[in-house]
Amino acid sequence: MSALDVMTTWVSAAPPDLLRRRAERLRLIAARLDLLAQEGGGSDAVAPWWEVLSAGCEGLALDHADEEETRDGRGTPAAHALPAVVDALHGRADAVRGHLAVMTHDPHLRGATAVTRAMLAAALGDNRVAVDGLLTLLGRPSQSLAEGELATVGLLAELSWSTSARGNARDLVERLGPRLAEAGDVTQAEWAFADVLLCSDDSERGLERLLARENGSVFRQMRLELALGMLQRRSRRPRSSRAHLQEAFEAATALGAVAWVARSQGELRAAGGRLARDEPSALGMLSVQELRIAQLAAQGLSNTGIASELSLSPRTVGSHLYRIFPKLAISSRVELAALVLRAG
Repeated sequence: MSALDVMTTWVSAAPPDLLRRRAERLRLIAARLDLLAQEGGGSDAVAPWWEVLSAGCEGLALDHADEEETRDGRGTPAAHALPAVVDALHGRADAVRGHLAVMTHDPHLRGATAVTRAMLAAALGDNRVAVDGLLTLLGRPSQSLAEGELATVGLLAELSWSTSARGNARDLVERLGPRLAEAGDVTQAEWAFADVLLCSDDSERGLERLLARENGSVFRQMRLELALGMLQRRSRRPRSSRAHLQEAFEAATALGAVAWVARSQGELRAAGGRLARDEPSALGMLSVQELRIAQLAAQGLSNTGIASELSLSPRTVGSHLYRIFPKLAISSRVELAALVLRAG
């Protein structure tokens, strides 16, 4: 099965509006994933999964990586770049270490390795470690930076915004400007985000313009909402900030982006807001298959038992549960059982 086949299966369950908006973009991403797998890596190996994240389609990265590992047993180092960033996004440190153990043997994956480590550090609450890693990555001569590595400039900006490294990050964004201006759409969008956050005299208005123009990137829209809410709260407008922070919290929870869940949750509480998610609506965020797996897990079935019941592999069940827990903002089967019981 090719990445295009995986994408077609994955996107067929999407709502019609999302299907229309993303289908062509996903076809292009899937073609790049297949090319990457055939070539076994390359200097731009980080770009495809960054685009998958940017499109809010991390499920495609995981499913494609599973297929690659099924094909040749362990999977190529490049195939590990796809699930590594998703596991890092979800804060799964043990899984990330497993991917990195394979990825570090391929010099072409230096960027993917650095960004995965930065993403995991952010998920574990250590923004400064994440920022230092990205500063090192992007501090190399710009001519040696691949497109996907340049695309991390937005991540650097938002993580450095409230740290002592903000000035260093701003200088780097300004230095990279000429190279970023010639980059692809994803990188240019991330550069615009970084420029507004670190270099603009009116960051709030700039973020509002970027939000108005954003079309199709769940991951980036979530980060824009959070940044705008943070700015408004710090300028003593908690009421205005709460709507943006609530949007960021909901999107981060749906993506399982634990670093952004924690940050938006803390900002929302500081702004005097409530976490407006009742439990039945949380279950409503799950797909039909995810909901069935959650129900069976809540009944006490093991991954093997669920796999047998639904004619899936235990590994696939485990992958689904890894996605389900962050969506529901829980961390154990006991919490899952209680949640399903209360939701009826």
